Amino acid sequence: MQDWFGLPGDSSIRGYLPGKEEFKAHPEWFALRRDGTRDENMVCMSSTGMIAHFVARVKAEARAGKAYSAFAPDDGMPRCYCGGCQKLANGFDGYGSNDRDPLVEASMSNEWFHFVDAVLDEVNKEFPDHKIATNGYANRDIPPELPFFNRRRNLVVMFANICACTLHAYDDPHCWQMRRQGQMLQQWSRLCDKVWLYDYNYTMLVSKFTITPMVHRLRRNIPLLKQWGALGFHDQDEADWMLTGIPTRLVRAALEWDTRTDVDALLADFYARWFGRAAAPMKAYYDALESAFANCSVHGHEEVVLNSIYTPTVVGELRSAIEQAERRAQADSEKSHVNLERRMFDYLRDYVAMEAAKRECRFVSAAGFAEGLLQRQKELNAISPFFGYEPYPTYGPDWEAKRMHELAAKTDGPQGKLVALLPEAARAHPDPSDDGRYERWQDPGFDDSRWQKLLTTRGWDTQGFTDAQGHSYRGLMWYRLTVDVPADVGGKSIWLFAPAVVNEAWVWVNGQYAGHRAHSMPWFRPESVELDITPMIRPGRRNQITFRVLNNVDVFGASGIYERMFLYGH
Repeated sequence: MQDWFGLPGDSSIRGYLPGKEEFKAHPEWFALRRDGTRDENMVCMSSTGMIAHFVARVKAEARAGKAYSAFAPDDGMPRCYCGGCQKLANGFDGYGSNDRDPLVEASMSNEWFHFVDAVLDEVNKEFPDHKIATNGYANRDIPPELPFFNRRRNLVVMFANICACTLHAYDDPHCWQMRRQGQMLQQWSRLCDKVWLYDYNYTMLVSKFTITPMVHRLRRNIPLLKQWGALGFHDQDEADWMLTGIPTRLVRAALEWDTRTDVDALLADFYARWFGRAAAPMKAYYDALESAFANCSVHGHEEVVLNSIYTPTVVGELRSAIEQAERRAQADSEKSHVNLERRMFDYLRDYVAMEAAKRECRFVSAAGFAEGLLQRQKELNAISPFFGYEPYPTYGPDWEAKRMHELAAKTDGPQGKLVALLPEAARAHPDPSDDGRYERWQDPGFDDSRWQKLLTTRGWDTQGFTDAQGHSYRGLMWYRLTVDVPADVGGKSIWLFAPAVVNEAWVWVNGQYAGHRAHSMPWFRPESVELDITPMIRPGRRNQITFRVLNNVDVFGASGIYERMFLYGH
């Protein structure tokens, strides 16, 4: 796709923008920021002067013999707040946006594609076959609502909707995120006959590098892309085959070459050739993993959803299958290939153990498991450079090990000592109409006996607050917990620590307001809450702690409080 139409990557617009002299002479050509300053790296999309500049720049490329021009804004949520651009805007929420400050994340598709379309219209008067490629990404992934859009059919769109769930298929009735992505793709294909998909050949965009095979998803998605009219794909690659296992890689390559591939026959041939006598148990191993992901009720694209998938039952099935495969393997090649899978399973097993240690606030142990994952990656990488490789290590095992050591320092180290673990389960109640703070749900004497129990070690999404289509509850949730504080904490300052709360939190201790953690999008970790509650705490007595939590993003997969909380003193 890149060779045919160019790659409109992040910040490629900078190669087309006017220079610093034009920025000084014509600041109105550039995007107006919310604070009133101008952004020299983003266009004002309603500026006729900037449109004229781009027309001249693109025409120069056409005269030089180029068949296409390709550009797109910086990564993130760039926009122009001027009156002209806001008049073009349709005010739609962006995919996965929050309604706490919707303007920041509102769709910018109308403004951006008005700009690109205006440039293309003018260029095509002189060069009728010249094409412009840009991306439908971030706040531009929703198809625009523009009259007479793309009249000359020379627009090329690289579609990249990275907020969507990466676990299910486009036609899964239980996953609104993937159904919506499919609907967006179909509309893009109606507006433009040159649409291609920027995709990922790994599952979790934020990962601890456990195995997440996706044959069940690819065998349905790739044929649908062709059916809907997509031209093709450009896959961002993590060259680490342990993230999906070899079968997923094989199936992806085969289907991208020929969507009519007989996937079952392909896999049967692979298992027989690769594992030999161990083929049957290794097929059972991957079937168990595929089934766990295909049938899971969680939705998301970051590893916070995985605890609901790697259940003890699933891990037990995997262990049984891998042990059977080890017994059956006889030839050196069979033993070598099964040994590779065993190492990947051991990595998964230790990840599950790390997560269990975190739930029990055994932070030194959790850090040890995280560091062990790093060592296992090195061992796999020594076997093959296609395993244990981290080109994009975002919140990976190294980050987790560092975080666990920091928590250990608060609970049994130089920064403090553990005073008490908060209960894993809290009394909880949704508050869609914001009644709680007026009815004083934060007061110690409030009767919460009819409230349900929610675990604080996973989001509310998997605890009865997701509908049959995969929509999780968006709004306020109250959590009430009681904790006994020892009498011998005199002289210490007592701190409340909640390692992970999405997206915003207010806290009361024994009915007294303790503080507020400002709204933060879940992609920016850690989402911790840390408050000095010394004046409110009552040593030697039972204390009541209340959280009021707002989550207004339903594409993360872990809403509300999702890691165990504790009190520490220093």
